[in-house]
Amino acid sequence: IVLCTLTLHHFKNHEIEDLLKVFYKNSSIGIVINDLHRSPIAYRLFQGLCFVFQLNDMSREDGLTSILRGFKKEELVDFSKKLNFKKYTIHWRWAFRYQWIISKI
Repeated sequence: IVLCTLTLHHFKNHEIEDLLKVFYKNSSIGIVINDLHRSPIAYRLFQGLCFVFQLNDMSREDGLTSILRGFKKEELVDFSKKLNFKKYTIHWRWAFRYQWIISKI
């Protein structure tokens, strides 16, 4: 099983496709991906958390940039279709995360 947590949003789409091909080739059971849901609500909530907990500028900017680079569910579906993944599920999870499971079995 290949596990990829809070990583894909750091890459460009063509790089994500290349990574997913490698992950799929090297897994015997499948891939589990957890990554950020791009959402204006998540963005605003994170701004509020930064204010309440007085996060430094670097932490604030990194978090906000990551949220903006997160994914919409439709984008994950599009990757699945483009890469011809037949068995996959995408579920929204707490803290504005998507759990994307791609099965080979």
